[in-house]
Amino acid sequence: MSRALLVIVTCSLAHADSHPRPAPEPLIAALLARLGPAASCPGSHRVWCIASERWSAATAADLPPTGVVAGITIGLERDKPDAELLETAVSLSALAVKDGRGLIIDIPPENATEKKTIGAAIAQIGAVLKNGGHVELPPALARLLATLPAGATHPLTRTPAGWRMSGKAEGWIRRIPGGPWIAVEVPGDGPIGIFVSIYPSDWH
Repeated sequence: MSRALLVIVTCSLAHADSHPRPAPEPLIAALLARLGPAASCPGSHRVWCIASERWSAATAADLPPTGVVAGITIGLERDKPDAELLETAVSLSALAVKDGRGLIIDIPPENATEKKTIGAAIAQIGAVLKNGGHVELPPALARLLATLPAGATHPLTRTPAGWRMSGKAEGWIRRIPGGPWIAVEVPGDGPIGIFVSIYPSDWH
């Protein structure tokens, strides 16, 4: 996989909206409240139930001085009906930190082989998030992830509720006590919505 193919998650939203954008906190609360019913939580046990049900209880846990973790991301558009809210493709993403700065980045496939590899990684991460265990990524993907902390340039600020990351999208990062990390990003352009990412607790 080429580092040139790494695309910041917010770049997948296109077509700027000319209307005033809503305040981030109410937008996050409203879309996470819709996420639960859209994923048929709690009965479905879908991985997105983790975010919809436990975001409010997550905390500003300690981040490592340097590290990276792979996870899964989905975009939620405010103006989509609930029945279509989860029709956006799930992507493989990474959360990287170094010296008080952060990065959330999408990892798209370059070809059919990488599409299969990334699809398998997404499935494995989803299973680990739901059932526990450890994620074992292919060596090439693990090597790519190891390069990402060097690109962590967005300032991280600790707040009582979580970590705030300032960048092309404003991000909020929290950890469920004893469990996975959840990141929510609010892009400043494109369709109004949020990106929800969930990461296992094992940093590399």
